[in-house]
Amino acid sequence: MSYGFTLNFKHLDDGLAAVMPFAQSVADKVYGNLESFLRENYVWVPSIRNPWMSDIDESFKNRINAGWIEKVMKLDFIWFKEFNLIALSGDFGIDEVGKLFQSKVYFQNSCDQDYELSSWSCPCEPFVSTVEICKNANFETAQQLLAERYPSGIDIEKEEFDEDPGYYSRWAAYQKIFNDLDLGYWLYDKPSEKFFRFSLSALNSDEKSFQAELLLKKILMEDR
Repeated sequence: MSYGFTLNFKHLDDGLAAVMPFAQSVADKVYGNLESFLRENYVWVPSIRNPWMSDIDESFKNRINAGWIEKVMKLDFIWFKEFNLIALSGDFGIDEVGKLFQSKVYFQNSCDQDYELSSWSCPCEPFVSTVEICKNANFETAQQLLAERYPSGIDIEKEEFDEDPGYYSRWAAYQKIFNDLDLGYWLYDKPSEKFFRFSLSALNSDEKSFQAELLLKKILMEDR
C-alpha cells in the first residue's frame, strides 16, 4: 500500500517533562497564525470545495465549516521516548511553526527513497548514528540494514551495489530510520513500545473556537 506523510522532528533535551510545554508552544504558534492559515487553505473549506452546499441552510453550512476548522486545528504528535524525540505530523505551511523544529522529512513509497543523507539533519538519534553508518557503508552493511527492514528478504547483488554504492547506502539510511522509529506501526495505527501518540488542539478553548468560526465567516464574506 502506498503512503506519503510529513513529520517535523525536534529533540527535547529535558525529555518527557518538556513534551507538553513544547506541544503547547506549537499549538500557540498555529493559533497565532490562524488567519493566514485559513486564507492559504481557503479552497479546502467545505462550503467552497463543495458547490452543492450553496443550496443548503446557512446554519447547517456554518456547522460543517466549523467542524472542518476543528479538524484541521488538531495537531497530531508522536513521542519517541527512547530518543527524546518529538514529531508533529503534517505540514501547516507556517514558517513560525517550522522554526520550532530541527528537521522536516516527507516519507513516501511512490518513488525511490534515495534521500540525501543531509535530509536526516535532526541532531539526535537515530539520525546521527544512521548517517555515520551509511555514509561509508559497504555492501554487507547496506544488505544487513535493508534485511532488518525487509525480514522476508531483499535481493541485491554485489555487482549492483558496486555500480552505485551511494544509492544503496542512502536507501538503507531511509529504511533504517523508518524501522528504528517504527513508522510502519505508527502509519497503520498499530501499538508500539517505541512511541506514543497524542493530539492537541490549537483551539483549546470555546473562545478560540468561536473566534476561529467568526474569522472564517469574515473570509467567506469577502469572497461574495
